[in-house]
Amino acid sequence: MSEVYKTFSCCIPISGYFRSVIYDLQHKEFWIISNTLCDVLKKDFFSDIEIIENANQEIKTGLIQNDIIFKCQIDDIPLFPPLSTEYSIPSKIKSCILDFKNAPTFDLEKVVTQLDSLGTINLQIRFLEKPKSEEVINILSQFDNSLIYSIELIISNNILDLESIIKQFPRITSIILWNCEKCSIKSINNCSVISTNESFVDVSQCGCIEKELFMCSQDNYIEALNFNSCLNRKIAIDCEGNIKNCPSCSVLFGNINNVSLDHALKHLEFQNIWMITKDMVDVCKDCEFRYMCIDCRVYIKNPRSLTSQPLKCMYNPYISKWKGEDGYIPVEECGTYSLIDGFKVNKDTVDSINTILWK
Repeated sequence: MSEVYKTFSCCIPISGYFRSVIYDLQHKEFWIISNTLCDVLKKDFFSDIEIIENANQEIKTGLIQNDIIFKCQIDDIPLFPPLSTEYSIPSKIKSCILDFKNAPTFDLEKVVTQLDSLGTINLQIRFLEKPKSEEVINILSQFDNSLIYSIELIISNNILDLESIIKQFPRITSIILWNCEKCSIKSINNCSVISTNESFVDVSQCGCIEKELFMCSQDNYIEALNFNSCLNRKIAIDCEGNIKNCPSCSVLFGNINNVSLDHALKHLEFQNIWMITKDMVDVCKDCEFRYMCIDCRVYIKNPRSLTSQPLKCMYNPYISKWKGEDGYIPVEECGTYSLIDGFKVNKDTVDSINTILWK
């Protein structure tokens, strides 16, 4: 029997316009490769010669040492099925964001009951102003007997005794402290505590796309293949009790004081936005990072098109450059936008730019 190479099923080669990336979903890392090598790794199996023809010996060695590819007998290929990309969770709502300024303006106990009935897994509680400590404790206490698995708390610095609050409410898995003097990350009893010097005054910080925010994991990859990576099965209740897809959205689906969360979910427009994947979005569909990036559909370049490019993305996949890197130019200089057809790449222009950039 002849020996061949095969890509591990948890290592996914993803093509971009100019280059490609291997998503190592097991180790939660990614590796940048050429598009020609990506085409080889996508095959059911391939020979040593095919690798060498599309990559040097160092890259080949790296693929083996980092458990990206492995050698096997060609007759054994059926023993290594591809990764299942079916997305299925029992929850109607995966995550919820609750915004407060001070005391709740709605019946929080009723909200907790409704979130439990929807199978909500994760909860983010955000205090947009400095609350009193007792108000924070009263709100957190409402979730003592809920089915919610984890709580993330976003709150002003110097409000709480962190060790005490983490011990009292073990569901809290992370705390983000805003208005700090210095930025830092530490762990307190397995709870991640992130300090930032930013002032949390509104929701305009949503939609930022940075390399540091990439999430290369199996769950995120499969969800991004099938649904919107930010808004799928998410719901938000703002300070006044208004129900939204997320706090940044302007469209309201009633108020929790007179509309149930389940009723809001049944609104066709509420769930439509869940279905917008990165493969449908202008520019993103040509990006090698598209399945590890969070996709906000609120801050987009053309508000009249739900498949418009994210407004705050500073990466140009047509030349593989981030803003601030030598040679970066905005996407707009690589093609044109159309209200009907979306973004259209000018291949001749892009080829000319890349010839100069990567000669």
